[in-house]
Amino acid sequence: MKNKMRWLETGTVALPALATLGIGLIGNPLEHPWSTIAFALMFVAGIWCLWVRRKHEYRETKQKTEQESAQRAQLEEEYRARLNTQATLVGELSTSTGGLLDDLAHLTRQDSEARGHQLLPTHKQITVELLKVLRAHHEQGRATLYLPKEDGTLTPATCKGRHDHARSFDPETPRGQGVWQFLKNGSPFICNDVDDPEELPKGWEGTASGYKAFVSCPIVVNSDIYGMLTYDVPDARSLTKNDADAVMIYAAIAGLASRVVEGREDESR
Repeated sequence: MKNKMRWLETGTVALPALATLGIGLIGNPLEHPWSTIAFALMFVAGIWCLWVRRKHEYRETKQKTEQESAQRAQLEEEYRARLNTQATLVGELSTSTGGLLDDLAHLTRQDSEARGHQLLPTHKQITVELLKVLRAHHEQGRATLYLPKEDGTLTPATCKGRHDHARSFDPETPRGQGVWQFLKNGSPFICNDVDDPEELPKGWEGTASGYKAFVSCPIVVNSDIYGMLTYDVPDARSLTKNDADAVMIYAAIAGLASRVVEGREDESR
């Protein structure tokens, strides 16, 4: 196609110019009729090249315009879908977290022993609610809430979703040391492809069994570390900031639940 256009561009300029020059050199066209006809045909061929070139340019412009219109329509559709997704997520989060906060408010009215017995059920409910909110976007998600032991081991207190089980973090290993550094940093982390070394956190030694992307968020309140909430999915590049925000919200509720059990809920405000 490029070669064709190059020839058309050359013919558009060269053929009429040569025809005009040739007719001018003939002098008397009647004395050289065949030459005159040849040059006239050359001129017409040049005009034809110009017509074909303009037609091709019009077709290319029209095709480009149609492609831009299609791309614009696709972007608008994706934008509307994203807005609908965010609106749906906000609504589901509001309902879900409202119920959890009501449960915590009820928990504050119980004695310390009763509070202690309710912490694990509350943590389980948090992971269940997280799965419910994100299930519309990820059918095979898994939510795990880790709690620290006195020796520094971070163990899964509850794991909901896929049937594969989560491992503990040993503080004596690079993996465990890496996760504790992450918890002290206090910021959520999203890895969208565990097969990409640039995506992985420092010291990561996960098995990636059944998942290719994950979000992790420390459960921290006023610099006190209460654990970690993670959410992983089997599809790489499928997690978004919305997912990370949801995990962060439920991690904050898990931290508040721990404060309530300790009787320190006022310090969380």
